[in-house]
Amino acid sequence: MPAPQDLKGCALFENLGEPIRMLLLECQSDVDEATLELLQNVSVKQLAKVFDMLGTGEDAATILAWLKRGARKNTTAEAIEQHHVLNTRVQDPIDHYRDLEAANLKIHEEQQQLEGIHNEIRLAKAPLRASARKAQQASLDAARQALEDEGGHWDAARYVPKKDADAVYNAFERYATRTTACDNSNRHQDGEWWKKDLYRKDWERHGGNGTKWSAVMQGAKAQATETELSVREDFYKTSDWWKADYYKSDWEATKDAEWWKAQPYIQDWQRHQNCGTQWTAADEVSALEAEGYKYPASAEEQRCRENWYRANGPCGIVMRWNAAEEGDPERCSVQERQAREDFYRFGDWWKSDSARQDFKERGLEADALRHAVEPEDTEWWMQEPCREDFWKNDTKRWTAATEEDAHYSLGDKCPAPEVERQRREKWYKDNWWKQDKYKDDWRNAGQAWLAQSQAGAKGYTNQKLVGEKERAHREEWYRNADTEWWKEPSVIEDFFRGECYWVAHTLPNGTEQCIKPVGLDEKKKRIAWYEANWWKQPVYTDDYYRKGNVWMAPCNDEHINLEWWKQPQFIENWERTMKRKTQPGGQEWWQDPRFIEDYQQDGKGWTAACRNSEIPTDSGEIGHRAAWYEANWWKAPRCSMDWAVNRGRGEMWSAHSSEPQEPCSDEEKKRRDEWYRPLGDMWCALGETEGTGAKAATYPCPMAEALRRDKWYRERSVKTTAAADGEGFEKLDICPTCNGHTCMDDCNAWKGPQCITEHQQEMACRNSAPGSTVKTRWYRANWWKVPQIQKDWARGEDNWSVGATPAELMLRESWYRGSEKADDSALAEREEWYRKQLSSDMKARRMDWLRERVANDKVILVSELPDFLASINEGQEPDEKQVQRVMGRITWHRQQRTWGDLRDVCDVPDDDEGPVITHDEVLTGVCEAGFYVAPDKEEKDMQLDEETFHQVNEDIARDEEEWAYRAMDALEERKNTPEVWQRRGCGEHELWWWQRPAM
Repeated sequence: MPAPQDLKGCALFENLGEPIRMLLLECQSDVDEATLELLQNVSVKQLAKVFDMLGTGEDAATILAWLKRGARKNTTAEAIEQHHVLNTRVQDPIDHYRDLEAANLKIHEEQQQLEGIHNEIRLAKAPLRASARKAQQASLDAARQALEDEGGHWDAARYVPKKDADAVYNAFERYATRTTACDNSNRHQDGEWWKKDLYRKDWERHGGNGTKWSAVMQGAKAQATETELSVREDFYKTSDWWKADYYKSDWEATKDAEWWKAQPYIQDWQRHQNCGTQWTAADEVSALEAEGYKYPASAEEQRCRENWYRANGPCGIVMRWNAAEEGDPERCSVQERQAREDFYRFGDWWKSDSARQDFKERGLEADALRHAVEPEDTEWWMQEPCREDFWKNDTKRWTAATEEDAHYSLGDKCPAPEVERQRREKWYKDNWWKQDKYKDDWRNAGQAWLAQSQAGAKGYTNQKLVGEKERAHREEWYRNADTEWWKEPSVIEDFFRGECYWVAHTLPNGTEQCIKPVGLDEKKKRIAWYEANWWKQPVYTDDYYRKGNVWMAPCNDEHINLEWWKQPQFIENWERTMKRKTQPGGQEWWQDPRFIEDYQQDGKGWTAACRNSEIPTDSGEIGHRAAWYEANWWKAPRCSMDWAVNRGRGEMWSAHSSEPQEPCSDEEKKRRDEWYRPLGDMWCALGETEGTGAKAATYPCPMAEALRRDKWYRERSVKTTAAADGEGFEKLDICPTCNGHTCMDDCNAWKGPQCITEHQQEMACRNSAPGSTVKTRWYRANWWKVPQIQKDWARGEDNWSVGATPAELMLRESWYRGSEKADDSALAEREEWYRKQLSSDMKARRMDWLRERVANDKVILVSELPDFLASINEGQEPDEKQVQRVMGRITWHRQQRTWGDLRDVCDVPDDDEGPVITHDEVLTGVCEAGFYVAPDKEEKDMQLDEETFHQVNEDIARDEEEWAYRAMDALEERKNTPEVWQRRGCGEHELWWWQRPAM
């Protein structure tokens, strides 16, 4: 197999086109003769595309893999037949290329004539559009003012119809691709409307007969051109093939199987037996890289696998969904497999335009990082009390401007704006089946809940019922109708932490002072629910996904502490980084934020001579402290929480004084924002894996969560040298995921009881195996986890307690009790619930994608904004006031995003040509400014004609490019063999040029 540098001079290599020769020379891997022969089948069109791919800096190995797939397709009988037909149809590539040029010029002239006619029509309609826009903006401004006067939050995007938002988005996509001076070639290219999963499913189910994916424009009835359709089909087949229902079903059938049961690993065992480098690996990452000899599984585990291979040969479990390419025997990477499994479980709703916008606006509190499946009924007026209020024709709740007004039934006195009431009314009518009576009908196996409309529900026997998809959606909603905010996992966690947010009658804004508690009966109801659903806390979800066993416990054991950030190494990190700011020591102890709050509440603790003293200090020192408290009032915990929860919209932390009447300056905001931000690279991470890797800057936990952790550290003053009070982990390297319980995930496989027994310290996976000293110390400290010792504890013997302090005895007993399991029905209920939740690892993967996607969004120049607005205004240029109105909303949102947890994500770097704006910003600005006016039927038809002309031009351009290369090859051939070509140019009865007499 020749290396790339040895290819020159090889006949097969020299016969390839120049782009492929360049590509092979860039490749680092060896190239065999079979690859060179296969590449002889690359088409001219593919050859032309290689130049473009090399120009964009795409990885050479990726391009080579794409070329191989294309070359294999070209070797099929169908492809050979098509190539033969094409060559026999067109005799002379040069003449055909000239014909294409002429056709292109003709179509261009027709397009210019049509544009002239369209411009005349649009000019006549301009006054009507201006009048409609003026009325629309006035309505939105009035609604905004009315809602804000009642203390509500205005979000103009809610009042824009989805089809209008899609139209603006698609217009931006076209402008950013075809018109802008910015180079968007290296940015994400998934913005086309037909790349969304809705249209891919239409293609999957209906093929060429699908009307959605094949439309020339989104929602149009006319079909796109043949070449455009082939481009779309090629995308569906190559990029998203694994999303098909067939592969999802394949995943459903094999999802619970261990990775080593797949076909490639049983084949590795069959071929190499004990010398195999894949099936013997301890984890899948090592297996994919054939490094089982470096990171082998235990001897017992390998024996178990061999026994399974003997009983389940010769193919094992064939998994098609995790192939590198469709039909390819090679497996995809672990990261790609995880992404596919996430899609099969929860879909990709969190990649939508609205989800990305929510991520920009709310950062780590966005729905995509809090919910596994797309949340429904997220607004307060969508909850049961307001729904039933509407259906009972009562207007005291659902019409209220704010949730607090609705709680006190003040909808008639403090109503929402008319446009908001209309939006709610439409939602109620569309979701009529969410009434309690239809939920009861579902429970009683009725049919009324299946009707297509509420009118049909009354006489459903004569009405059509909904399809399977809608039926499944409604059933899922009925099964999971507990949508009260206080039942969310994060609020359950607050209850068990001793926080007070769970007692509020409405969702708190993050400050305890704003909480209005519910009545005693409601409080008892919530406490009973929390105690019965203790296992829904996020820490138990993580334990389930990491294959721990604490989630299986029959009851909540308060001694079991799963919160990884309470381990000594994270406490140490907090003490090194954050403690000096939020819990200063020495003579400045009184600057602790809790003493600021104590001062504001007229307490006495801040006047003490020293910490925890009842003796007051002298009057001079008291005056000095009071002056400091007055100047630093914004460091109080309630202000920090207001910053963490409300970000740029928080009025408390950003106020000029302790009475929030007017905001402070931007410079002061920046100073406070820097102070609020947690310091440290471990304790404030999203999950334990990220914390251990000191990646808190890349994967931070929500700011409110960071403040709660900081509060725990401060209040308990946990130190790594004195953790025997039971609050934190002992100073042993106990498995942080499961508090020492059996945990066989990749990061802690070496801590399993069987490993302690065998002392196989080298079985751990490559990504987390610590040094031998650490493991030896851990094994010696955890000898009591051996299965035999656990059985002795169950029999009542006392050898398990040898050498243990009282705190250690409590730890060991909690570990033994945690090994007990609840009954099977309870475990099945929990497992079903866990599978619909997000683990910390899933959140990290989503955060990675959202960060990278937002950072690589397509952009246009700020100076191009007027031109873009004209493109969505039927060609009519906006006036300066309209441009400023849109840009003003964009600027306002940028300022709000400056304060919070993901400000680095929201920074939009300028292009070489100047400052830029993203499509999310443009969409928000256009919606809030009320600039976009939906086109009428005649205007839609004109847009359709223009898009059709554009696609025809694209088709001709593609053909022209392909035949240009064919013509170049023909010219080169003529240059090399002039006699042959001159003979071909003569007629049958003409003399050859060399036979003619000299002139």
